[in-house]
Amino acid sequence: MGKVVKSVGRVFEVLELFELERRPLNASEISKRLDYPHSSTLALLKSMETLGYLGHEREDWSFLPTRKLGQLVEWIDSSIHHDKNILSVMEDLHVATGETINLSRRSGEFIRIVHGLESTHPISISVRQGVLMPVTGSHTGLVSLAALPDSEISEIVRKLQGQPYSSAGPTSVADILSIAKKVRKRKFAPGYDVYINGIGAVCFCVWSDEQKRVLVIGVVGPSDRIRDQEEFIIRIAKEAMDRHNVELHYSALSPSPELSVG
Repeated sequence: MGKVVKSVGRVFEVLELFELERRPLNASEISKRLDYPHSSTLALLKSMETLGYLGHEREDWSFLPTRKLGQLVEWIDSSIHHDKNILSVMEDLHVATGETINLSRRSGEFIRIVHGLESTHPISISVRQGVLMPVTGSHTGLVSLAALPDSEISEIVRKLQGQPYSSAGPTSVADILSIAKKVRKRKFAPGYDVYINGIGAVCFCVWSDEQKRVLVIGVVGPSDRIRDQEEFIIRIAKEAMDRHNVELHYSALSPSPELSVG
């Protein structure tokens, strides 16, 4: 990841600490937890309060994020939640399998989890909403590439080559075009222990009429459990998609011999 301006990084580290703790925090707590100088921490918190993003309780000198912060990104959730058919497919999968169901969206060379339903099993895989990964660094990301023409896949892979955050998984154009071809053929793509031992997933690309773009639904859990349910998961997904009028979406283009690889 590129260099981050210190003051910008600190703002988001403070907000992430609030998300983790989910309670009011005072300057001393934040300073200690994040290893910031107390004076700098207090100045930062007061600036965020002045801008309206933190509230200040003078009785105990604690701070808490305000509603204004949430309003900045409410439109993102709204654009997702408006696509009720896709959410209904996810709900059906969740009820039938009890597994974690993720909805992800590709943006350039990265894939982000934008919505999720947590597993109901005692042993489960939990992935935080908002997590951002290079497309070549996750099974979901690789599946998302199958919705693109090979020329675009090649361009994305070349941009990622040599970047420190793309070291996990296949990195050559040839390997990733081969994966994309297999995903297009199979449609519902299982992956087991691909990047992390013990984690499995069945992922597939769907078309969002509301967002006019491709999204990826993933059913995620311990590898053994997902492998045992693989056929069942695919059957439930097909039935749910038929019921809620959701369509698969993959590029019709297969790897081209004229594309250079490597």
